[in-house]
Amino acid sequence: MRPLTVTMTFLFTDIEGSTRQWEENPSMHERVERHFAMLRTAVAENGGDVFTTLGDGVAAAFTSAEGAVSAAVEALRRMPAVGLRVRMGIHTGEVERVAGDYRGRPLNRAARIMGVAHGGQLLLSDVTATIVRGGAGVSLVDLGVHRLRDLVEPERLWQVAHPAIERRFPPVRSVDAFATNLPSQRSSLVGREHDVRRVVELLRRERLVTLTGVGGVGKTRLAVHAAAELLCHHAQVRLVELVDVTDPADVMAAIGRAVGAAGVDTDAVVGALGDMDSLLVVDNCEHVLDAATDAIDAILAACRRVSALVTSRAALGIPGEHVVAVPALDPNTTAAELFRQRAVAAGSSPGSLDGDVVAHVCRRVDGIPLAIELAAARTATLGLHAVARTLDDRLGVLGGLRRRAGDRHGTMRTTVDWSYRLLPPAPRKLFRWLAPFANGFELDALVHVAAAQGIGPAAAHEHLSSLVHQSMVVVDPSLHPARYRLLETMRAFAFDALDGTGERLAASSAHAEWVATITDHPMDAAGSVAVERSTRRLERDAENWRAAVTHAATYGTPELAARLCGPPTLFFLLGRHDLADVVRPLAALRPRSPWHRIAVTGPLLVTSAGSVDRRQVQGWLDVIDTAEGERPSGVAVILRWVSLVWRGDFAEAVRVCLAGSLDERLPSTVRDLLLGIAVLDRFSLTAATEDGDGLVTRALEVAARAEVALTRVTCLLGAAWGLADTEPDRAVALVRVALADMERVPALPGRSMPGNASRLMARLDPAVAAEGLLEQLDPDGDGPTFVALVPLVYAASLLHRVGHPASGPALAALPASTHGRSMMDFTELARNAASTTGELPLGELQALVRAALADIAGRARRDAEVR
Repeated sequence: MRPLTVTMTFLFTDIEGSTRQWEENPSMHERVERHFAMLRTAVAENGGDVFTTLGDGVAAAFTSAEGAVSAAVEALRRMPAVGLRVRMGIHTGEVERVAGDYRGRPLNRAARIMGVAHGGQLLLSDVTATIVRGGAGVSLVDLGVHRLRDLVEPERLWQVAHPAIERRFPPVRSVDAFATNLPSQRSSLVGREHDVRRVVELLRRERLVTLTGVGGVGKTRLAVHAAAELLCHHAQVRLVELVDVTDPADVMAAIGRAVGAAGVDTDAVVGALGDMDSLLVVDNCEHVLDAATDAIDAILAACRRVSALVTSRAALGIPGEHVVAVPALDPNTTAAELFRQRAVAAGSSPGSLDGDVVAHVCRRVDGIPLAIELAAARTATLGLHAVARTLDDRLGVLGGLRRRAGDRHGTMRTTVDWSYRLLPPAPRKLFRWLAPFANGFELDALVHVAAAQGIGPAAAHEHLSSLVHQSMVVVDPSLHPARYRLLETMRAFAFDALDGTGERLAASSAHAEWVATITDHPMDAAGSVAVERSTRRLERDAENWRAAVTHAATYGTPELAARLCGPPTLFFLLGRHDLADVVRPLAALRPRSPWHRIAVTGPLLVTSAGSVDRRQVQGWLDVIDTAEGERPSGVAVILRWVSLVWRGDFAEAVRVCLAGSLDERLPSTVRDLLLGIAVLDRFSLTAATEDGDGLVTRALEVAARAEVALTRVTCLLGAAWGLADTEPDRAVALVRVALADMERVPALPGRSMPGNASRLMARLDPAVAAEGLLEQLDPDGDGPTFVALVPLVYAASLLHRVGHPASGPALAALPASTHGRSMMDFTELARNAASTTGELPLGELQALVRAALADIAGRARRDAEVR
């Protein structure tokens, strides 16, 4: 019998800032209990029922939407008496009622709506707002449409306005307002509502929670959803994926990359985390369990405000660890519902899904979600009864694998092997050869690998569609272009299959050869549009490049390694000291071609110039100079500039670039880029103020004709710096043009140049700087990221310089920054960008700074009108 389906209105609540108050306020227990009593009374008086508590909040159900709103308003009216700020969210929808509890998507939406509210704020979904509009004695304020965590469809939010509760709040904290790298979820989480609540409540009390279970049971999905619930409780939430870490020594480096650490050791990671309230989601620890255990233990010991949510097939065994065994889904209820949803999404008719057969299939795959999704995907093409028969045959043959000690995949090996063997030979081989792609692939990569097998583009596309349809490959259609990847279990199976067929070396070589199609450009094309375009592409495929270079170095193929290190790689590696260990083995390679010797030497210098002996840097430069000979490409000049900037010799760096810009032997595109660098460095890095040799005019002429975005932006910003003292209005105009072009600039320059522009704005006339900085503050930005915080840092400096009262709280809320003089100095700000240490959330900080800048600009306009 199916559960009773009812339409209800749900109220979710939570105390803002409760974690800190529990630590600091001795009376917190008494205040929280009074708050619970007030909530229960308000709910009961308005016809509702509190059916569960969630940490410091409640979930209540009402048959009347107006009753839910009235209860929430009454509770908010009473809360000031206990000194707590409570956020609330309400949504109405159809759910299943099971033994006094509720299941269904409306509960997730109500919780998400509550999660984006501020303390004292009551938010309604659009459907609830439609029901209560004109009733409940309240008015509604339209806050617009927002994306909510893990929900596919956006939501129009409405704020309840009532004389007895607060009315003014910062912008709601929708999905882009949090410091996180958690992936977005494009399908619903079925049957895990109680598991999510349990994990969330544990993490609000404990610092280490480990999710254990067999492969495919949904540990990662559960961890991501639970972490998403906690976004508003932490300054940052970071996902650390260990699935591609094969060497235990690289575990800490993987954590460091996720948190933006400057190095790969424990000290660097601890330094990056500092005293920031952080949640680390460390995924797939089982194959490097000892190293992961040591790393997590060290971090938790050193960083008292860091918590960890771990997924592993075995517990870590650390003192204080709380283990949650993730169960399979119930074949008769939650597993069957998951199967039905996925089968219908794949194209099956709901009427064709016989309940008994669905339950049988779910039992045959042990209720494991990934296995269920694979079987459901096959239903649309084979039919439900054929899927059931095939599963019976395969499991009868492979059932022993489930009990074999040492088998990493267990039940999932059975399921994946079944799905894999149903593939025709050509797509089966293609599936195997996709295993080396470390962070997914796009269609051109697929076509390249397929061509290595003698498969044409049309057939390759058809095979890919088949693999996606059968859940062997997943796609993210929200990206442009669409990106594909193998799930963890699928990729591990594919690697095993490669080993079984003896194809791993051939597949890895085909993968590396494809990466080389991005990077293999002539050295004398370093300043071209094609190289810039490939550099941007390389950023999307950074992990694939890493795997390809490792493959080339491991198998001692210097020519392939050189093709993987062409001009796009040099631009991509600027500031990427985390990749120094990847390129270091290239030093042992000895390509025959002079151009290839430049290619394998350049990455060594770019990634290590700031950390190795100056004589080593000079040795690399000598190799490059010798290889270029009488046919210079300009790469040697660019690399010499990099080495001088790292040494802090800015005057010599400017001289080298200026000389290169006049060297007729170099390609014109490289000369133009060198001129832009020279102008920008002269006026922004040195004390130069005079422009006796007309560099600003030359830079503007280059900017007008250059096709390369990096060259245009560099010239425009350099000219703006040169005109800052004499023509500030024109300088601001040039900065605006440069920033509009910034999205086309790849790699580190594209991340550091907004900071350079902000620094220029902050030293101009306060009114002019305020106007310019206002345009850089994006109210709908990506949360506390490097690019979002750079203008805030310089705006706060401007407020301090003019003595504005908002400067104190603004500076207190921002990370310490160097206001560095070189482009490379901005890497320090990039590392610390998410480290907001004050009391202000990013939205409130942005609102504060925007208001202060508007005040400065407005006063200047009023003064001008009076004059």
